[in-house]
Amino acid sequence: MAEIADGLASAHAKGIIHRDVKPANIIITQRDDRMVPVLVDFGLAVNTMGSQGVEEHDCIVKGTPNYMSPEQTMG
Repeated sequence: MAEIADGLASAHAKGIIHRDVKPANIIITQRDDRMVPVLVDFGLAVNTMGSQGVEEHDCIVKGTPNYMSPEQTMG
């Protein structure tokens, strides 16, 4: 989980918010001599540092409800 958290922190530092973190969006892959988790499917991601910033349509609640925080479900 620490590697996934590090990946999210890196994305957040670049202004990218994934918006659909769930077990189905984490794969395990071989890197060198070990297996590592990788966060995938940035299809719902939003870039908060884009040229326009966050657009109004980006604020619509998106993601998988069973994996959303209460704050996220409230918009």
